[in-house]
Amino acid sequence: DGIMPGVSTGALIEGFRRLFPDACVLICSGYLESDLLRKGVEEGKYAFVAKPFNGTELVARIHDELERERRRRGRTTDSATRS
Repeated sequence: DGIMPGVSTGALIEGFRRLFPDACVLICSGYLESDLLRKGVEEGKYAFVAKPFNGTELVARIHDELERERRRRGRTTDSATRS
């Protein structure tokens, strides 16, 4: 979620990326809390889904982000599925 008590989204993502540098990040929020996060979304560092959303929209956004990441790494859906 974009807003959490006790930690900023940016700090959480930074810590998560230290542990899992290749993981995709999907921010779910009604708004982006800072210019830094907004810039990260615009640059493709993070994916974003705006609240409110339904299950179909969430699954589609996750699928899109995983496909984007596969393309970035030079893999297609078919080759990723077969491995």
